[in-house]
Amino acid sequence: MLSSYLAQVMEPRSLSEVGLGPNSFDVIAIKSRVHFRRGLHDKGYAPTILLVEPPEPFLGTVRLDGLRYRNLHLADYYPYGTPEFPPPA
Repeated sequence: MLSSYLAQVMEPRSLSEVGLGPNSFDVIAIKSRVHFRRGLHDKGYAPTILLVEPPEPFLGTVRLDGLRYRNLHLADYYPYGTPEFPPPA
């Protein structure tokens, strides 16, 4: 099912409400950046979660080193560089 509206699938009931029987499928793929674990993984419905990302970085990527930065140097931030942290108080 594709939607032109922003929606988050946070539990199997969301799929049932649109006419999909989640128990009828061996695999369910959800394109989501957040919230998919709540109600699916933490309650035992999804025993396995695979996180995938396309090879090219994009807005919202976790591969920050693949994005172009204008106002900061990525090497100043962990884990991409060796920033100096203040000593513990």
